[in-house]
This record gives sequence, structure tokens and C-alpha cells, in this order.
Amino acid sequence: MERARAASVWYAGQWAAATRRQWVLRSAGVEGHAVAASVSHTLIACKDHVLAAGQNAAGELGGMPDATRWHTRRIEGAVQHVAAGSNFSWIGNSERMLACGTHNRGQLGALRADGALAHADVPRVSEIAAGLDHVVVRSGSEVWTCGLNTDGQLGRSDAGRYDSHMRRVALPDAERAASVRAGGDTSLALTENGRMFVWGNTEYGQALCDSGDQLRTPTAAPCDIPLADARLGGSFVVLRDDDGKVYTAGYGATATGAGIQRIKQVDLPHAHCIGAGLEMAAAATADGIYVWGLLRTPDGLRHIARPERIPTDGPGPQKVSALVCTRDALLALEA
Repeated sequence: MERARAASVWYAGQWAAATRRQWVLRSAGVEGHAVAASVSHTLIACKDHVLAAGQNAAGELGGMPDATRWHTRRIEGAVQHVAAGSNFSWIGNSERMLACGTHNRGQLGALRADGALAHADVPRVSEIAAGLDHVVVRSGSEVWTCGLNTDGQLGRSDAGRYDSHMRRVALPDAERAASVRAGGDTSLALTENGRMFVWGNTEYGQALCDSGDQLRTPTAAPCDIPLADARLGGSFVVLRDDDGKVYTAGYGATATGAGIQRIKQVDLPHAHCIGAGLEMAAAATADGIYVWGLLRTPDGLRHIARPERIPTDGPGPQKVSALVCTRDALLALEA
């Protein structure tokens, strides 16, 4: 199993048991090679374990459910991939995946055994992403999905309201997936030919076109931007082009105006990394990490309409390889 080099993890906001009155970027004191976040919790893949932090109401941290608000739990094992949805987790490597948490909508796939952390029947995993209640897996150049399907987020016309069996999604025109993303009730795939296919909830313009409330199967987004990356929020999409320019579309954390917004460039320095959560978005630039959207702080909700740079406690990361957002915090993995 190949793993990326371990690097320092940084956080801002409420993470684990650390409560901060201000959003300041600080070292988490751990090193990892992959991070994931959802509305309920975060996952950090370290050398020989996963550090899970946040809520554990459904056992999403790999242990027995507990109603206490903040937990930090260590899950032993060498892990390559992590994904976090609303009260569920996937962890593992290309050969073996484990899942835990709520399974009421098929989010954990077809489990082979019951238990707090159970084996999941999935194809060989190259990449995994989780929305609120569904999972998208890339296996080589193929796309597979399971979970909730009320908005078509599984991308399969034969799927019902939900499907606990991981099944393959057919991309149009024999396209081959290079990366997959999930957020809210929406899914997308970036292909080897540089195209973006979207499916699921699209009522806020996440598909970059007038597609109605939902797309039941993968549909090409009309986008002439040379895409380097894309991230899905709860009702919006964040895009980064080959030059580092950042664009958004949808509703909420768009940083380009109120209401539903068509695709527009965000007023930011050129970014080398982007991230999105249910209600907020982030971008890492040479000048620092910027956030916008709805931030939850100990003092209440704060709406940031335009990107704001997060101050840093001491020297911050020079470059970031991953950004993930919860309702309460941001995690950044140093490159």
C-alpha cells in the first residue's frame, strides 16, 4: 500500500476538544497524509492510525455511540483513504475498507459483518468521497456509488430511494474518471479529458446550467474553464483552474453575491488548493488561507460574504495539499 508523505495538520475554529473564541490557524500537533470532514466529525489518516474527532452520536468515530458533543478517538491501522459523511465514516486502503456510523440509508454499503467498525463490500478503491448521506468511489477510472438517492446522487437510473449495494455508474461518451467529489446531495466526476459531470441535487445551479431540481444520471457541465479541481458544498460548487483562479456557482458560500449565482470568479489571490463544506468554502494561496460562507463560532453564527484571510498563530504552512470544512472548523494538510 502506497501512502502520501505525512505532513503537519492545521486547524481553525472548534476542533476536537479545543474551543477558540476566534478563527485562528493553529497546529493540531499531529501529522497525517489524508483528511476528511463532515457536519458531524473529522478524520485524519496518520501513519498507523486514524484520529477521529467530533460527534459520535451514531458511532461514526468507530466506537459505541455516545451523545457527548466532543470526542477524540484513535482507530488503529494503516489507512490510505478516509471519507466522512453525516454521522458515518469510511476508512481503509485500496484492498480493504471499513465503515461505521449510521446505516439507515445505505451509506455503509453492503457490510459483511455487524459491529462498530465493519468490513464493507466495495471495489478496489482509488479514491472515495462522501456527501451528507451517500458515498462515491473511484476504482481506477470507474465510478461507484451507494447510499441515499432521493435527488439522484447515486447517478443510476435503476436505483430506488436508497441503495446499500455499491454499484457502478456509467459516465456518458465512455469517459474515464480522474477524480470524484461529493457534497450535500450532489456528486461529480472530473474526467481524464478535462470534463466535469454532475448528478444529484442541482436546484441551486451546482451543475452550471438550468437543469431543474436534480439530475438522475451524470450530465456534462457546460464549463470552458481548464479545470484543475472542483469541490462541492451543500448547495454550491467551488472550482479552480490551471492558473489558480477560483470560481463558484450556486447558493450560499459563493462569495459573489446573495441568492443563486451563476459561475463567477472569486476575488482572491491565485490558489493552489480549495475546499468546501456544507455551508462554507476555503482556498489556500501563497498569501494564506481564506474562508467565506457561514462559520459557527462559540459566539454564534458569522456570515462572511467575501473571502477573509485566517490569521495564523505563528508561522503557518507555506503550502497546503488538502482543505476540509466542518460546521465548526477547518482542517488544512500541509503540502
